[in-house]
Amino acid sequence: MGATPDTFNANWVTGVSADGGAKGQSIKLGDQSDDLTDFAYYSFRNWWDHKLKDVKKIRVSFFTPPGTSNSGGSPRISLEVNDDLGYHVIYLDPAHCGQLGKDGWVDSDFTGARTNCNIFDSLGNVFASDGSQTAWSKLVAHPSWANRRVYFAYVIQDATVGPNYIDRIMLDSAFFTKEP
Repeated sequence: MGATPDTFNANWVTGVSADGGAKGQSIKLGDQSDDLTDFAYYSFRNWWDHKLKDVKKIRVSFFTPPGTSNSGGSPRISLEVNDDLGYHVIYLDPAHCGQLGKDGWVDSDFTGARTNCNIFDSLGNVFASDGSQTAWSKLVAHPSWANRRVYFAYVIQDATVGPNYIDRIMLDSAFFTKEP
């Protein structure tokens, strides 16, 4: 996407990938340090100022290796939305919107899943897919989010002990499968 992302305790690693193979890459969040949690984030710096209603694809594959403990919506993609009413966040959590894929990866289609998908926000709303509508379509139609723009997008883990891997990140037409 043309710019170095902001990161903390996160980096691209080779050999762990939803695509498989020894050369496959993914983002590793957390380093199993001595901290009580392995707080980590990786931001997508040039993916901002998008109208929520214009966002067509947010898809990600998540992998939690044995020994890692996740809780409280971690890991997830967070979309920060800043408007004249202040700062708000949309939480895209694979535990609430994902299908078990190959080799233990969880594949999440936050904008396209018509079943088994819930999206939460910092206002206390929960948007649920219902078989005919996606959770995303309900979110962007809601008055709290209509005509709002993404200010900042990042993947984060903040209630985790151990690492997580993130791969096959699709943000509209940007597709992240290897280090930029």
